[in-house]
Parts: sequence; structure tokens; C-alpha cells
Amino acid sequence: MINEGKTCLVGMLEKQGCKVTRVTDRDAIRIADQQYDVIVQIGELPCGEDKAEVTYKKYFLKYKELLSSDGMLIVAVQNRLGLKYFAGCKDDNTGEYFSSLEGYPKITQEQRQALSKKKYEWALSQAGFQSICCYYPYPDYQFPMSIYSDKCLPKTGELNANIRNFNADRYVIFDETRVFNSIIQEEIFPEFSNSYLYLCRQNEKSIQEEVIYSKFSNERQNKFQIRTDIVQKENDVKYVVKYPLSRQAKKHIANMEVSYQLLSEENGEKMIHFCPVHIEKEGAVSPFANGVSLQVKLQNLLDEKKYEEAEQELRKAIEILKNYLEKRKKGTSSATDLDMVFSNILVEEEQWNIIDYEWTFLQEIPSEFVIYRALLRASIELPSCELTSLTTLLDLAQITTQNAEKYFAWEQEFQNYITGKQIPARDMVELLGNQVIPFKANKTQVEKKVEELLQKKKADIEDLCFHIDSQTNCQGRMVCSGWAYAAVKDTHFIPVYIDIVDSSGQLVEGTLERKLRSDVKAMLPAREDEYEIWGFDISWTAKEDQYALRFYAGKFQKTIELTGAEG
Repeated sequence: MINEGKTCLVGMLEKQGCKVTRVTDRDAIRIADQQYDVIVQIGELPCGEDKAEVTYKKYFLKYKELLSSDGMLIVAVQNRLGLKYFAGCKDDNTGEYFSSLEGYPKITQEQRQALSKKKYEWALSQAGFQSICCYYPYPDYQFPMSIYSDKCLPKTGELNANIRNFNADRYVIFDETRVFNSIIQEEIFPEFSNSYLYLCRQNEKSIQEEVIYSKFSNERQNKFQIRTDIVQKENDVKYVVKYPLSRQAKKHIANMEVSYQLLSEENGEKMIHFCPVHIEKEGAVSPFANGVSLQVKLQNLLDEKKYEEAEQELRKAIEILKNYLEKRKKGTSSATDLDMVFSNILVEEEQWNIIDYEWTFLQEIPSEFVIYRALLRASIELPSCELTSLTTLLDLAQITTQNAEKYFAWEQEFQNYITGKQIPARDMVELLGNQVIPFKANKTQVEKKVEELLQKKKADIEDLCFHIDSQTNCQGRMVCSGWAYAAVKDTHFIPVYIDIVDSSGQLVEGTLERKLRSDVKAMLPAREDEYEIWGFDISWTAKEDQYALRFYAGKFQKTIELTGAEG
């Protein structure tokens, strides 16, 4: 039995030979003459005059009566305390900002209400369900990319795809990834997960194997669409399985065993180990590798402001990659793992375990391009600071600007190869016409200070200089980094105004973060200026291909054109 309106799920189940009954929420309470093996409740319930948790309890009691003795209740619901509602998303049921956080003060009896984790589980346990397993779909249950569990919770840095407002406009009040990181570190993620998926039985049941994590890689052309599961046995032993999500993807899965064999041959770098894989029942099976990813290790160092240690770790990683890739070029195997990004590298003492080598090609690829891809991803996913700007990272690897421009074009071609004509979910927000609005209730103290300085020094400004370090388009969000200053009489240097302009000359709403730049200070005359925040990161939602940044101060104005194309 499944609540009405879930046509896609009903069709899928009927194709598998299941007998499916569709009911409205109210019908579910009235049905009394049939038993079901599975009952699915997708979405929240209208709560009427009762307290919301009492209404849920009534429904769950009825579902329990309708289940066979070994039956299962599946409940997929939003969390009324989900982080996305704090961050600026409208409530899914009321269409208003903050209404679930405020306890639905204006809700009508017919409108649906979400509960918190504590209240959902109270209602389920009060209804008599002895086995209640909670999973955490991310970003939410409607369009999940990953599903976590209490036995496999997210790690810092993993929850970085938060712009998924397919149903309405939203504000961006804060950086959700950074807040998620704080929540994860405080070990309170379950309470702030955006959604819950409950699997409930009347009695405890011994489970020999349990999927504790699942990730869907379905924003690709059909022949590359896969699902990755982490499975835990009764004895707590874990293993990883990758499954094809389409018939066309079976070859892609089968190639993983071939890739492992080729990459393991002539591996001249002893500290690099590729996790073994074998094909079993159309799935690629690997042992679960222990260790902390290099991505998380760097993230933790940056969060603790241990910048020197983070730089040493980056230099070490670049050197290891260079040595390994150069040694492979001298061997007889031409296989190259193109995706040696830091999230795919688990560090355990002095050993690197490469856990994902899905994008292995049987051709020689320039070593520098492999390193460039790793650094490009790091510049996007690691906390923003001077060390993690793409320019700084490329300097550490001694990759020239000319080569970087070439590799950026190659990366765009590679992403097009993966997605084909498939439209990623991150692009659907723009295609549906929904806006992502940076929240600027008031000018920050920083911007007030900059404006005050520029007004004070307006008549004394003699020149304006700027430089663009990098520009990237990640999930439809354009990010540009660089520095700019105005030269004032008596050899002083102050920040400048910065605007984003579209192709029609209209101002574009964006987020500007100013920062210190020691490298810029080093090239200027040695003197102390009262506000040396010449560096900047500026970001905005890219809805077209051409933009410009406008820098101005006093009578000086300079503009640079940028491309909004994704890469």
C-alpha cells in the first residue's frame, strides 16, 4: 500500500510484479480488510486538531494493523528542524520561510506538518514498532544523492551540494557546508538532517547484511550511472559494492576489475595501494578501506588554522602524485587513473589507499593534468583561504597559467563526456526559473569600513589595480578570486568597490568576501595601511555565459569580462 500521487514509484513496483494499492491519507485510516507486506508513507501528514505527533501515532497504529506479521513500514519525511530551513529554504508544506522552525503558527487543519526526529520516533514506538531503523537522505528524500545511517554518518566536507530548491526561490543566509561541518563535528547531525527515511517492523529481525550507506551517481549519461553501497555484516565486517543503474552501465562496472589489474601492475610507488575489486553478480565488490581521506585531513588542518601544516601536507601530496605518475610513464602499462582527487585517497599512517579509480583510461594522460584536477577540486571543496585559492595551489605544483588554461578546457570536455545530454540536478534550479538569493539584510561592518575609507580618500586616489587569480563554475555557482586595490597619495593602498555585471549591463546580486593577501602586501612598499583586505572571493548564480567584474574607486573604473560556462 502506498499513498497516492507517487506515480513513478507505483509504476516501478508494478513492473516488478508487485500488487500495489494506492490510497489517500484518509483512506489509509479507513481500510481494515486487507494485509500488506509493505506500506509506504511518502511525505508529511495533515494533522487536523490534534497535536502533530498524535496524528502521526494514529496513522502508524493503523499501518501496523494492516501489516503482515513480517511486514515493513517505510516512511520518507522532511525534518521540521532540517538545516535547509534555517539556511533560507521555504517550508515544503506551507511555502513560507521558517514556518516549521516556528512550530507552524499559521497552519490550517488541511496543511501537512513535519515533525522532528524525536517526535517521529516517539510516534513510531508508541504505535508498537519494535524495530525502527533511521536513515538520512541527502540533500533530502525527494532527490537524494546519498543516504547515510547511524552506522555510517557523513564526514566533514561531504555535504556540499545544498542548492536544490526545485520548488521555489530560496535565500542563502549562511554557508550550509560549513555549518554542516560544525554540526558533524559536534555529533548532532541526525537532529538537523533535512529528511528521514524510516524502515520499521513490528518485531526485531536478525539481519545478516545491512546497507549502511548508499550513493547515487545518476547525473551522468546512462552508460556511466551507478550506485555505491557500503554493506555491514553481522560480525561488523564491511565491504563496498558498486552496481549499474542501467543495462548500459554494466560494461562500466565490469571495467573496474580490469582497471584494478592494470593499475596494480608496475606500481612503482610503494606507499600507494589500490583497493582490490572483483565482479560478483554484476556488482564490483571491494573490501572496506580504513583511514581518513586526504580531503578530510586537510579540511581539519584548515579548520584549526594550522596553515603551515596544511601547506606541508599539500606539498607532500603533490610530490607523491608526481613521483607515482612519472614512474608509471616509464612502465609498460598505459593505464592512467584520472580521478586521483583528495577525497578518493584514504591516508593510513604512511599508506595511501586509492578507493575509487572509476575513471581509468587505457592511454597516456599528462601527469600534470591529473594533478591539476586534484588541485581544482581542492580549491572548490576545501575551506576558502589564501592557501586554497587555485592560483596558490597551482604555484605549489609549478603549473603555469598557460597550461592551467589548457587543462581547464580539457576538464570541461571530460565533464561533458561523463554527463552527455543528461541534465545534472544542480542545473535544474536555474532551468525551473528558481532564484538563489544571497541574504544581505544590512551591509557588513567590513563593507561599511571600506565605503567609509573610499569616501574619505576619494579625492586622493591616483590609480586602481586588480588581478584575477581564478574563476570556476561549480554547480551553477560562479566563484571568482583575486585582489584589487586603489593607490592613494603618500603611498597608501585601500580596497575598492566591486560589482558583478551581466551582459546587458545590469547589476547581479552576489556574495563578496574580502580577505588579507600577504603576497600582495609583499610586492607593495613596506608600510602599514589601515585596511589591508585587498583580496576577494566573489560568487553569484551563473544564469548566462558572459559576465563582467567592475572595479571602481574615486574617478577610476576598470572592467574585466568573465565567462559563466561551467567547468
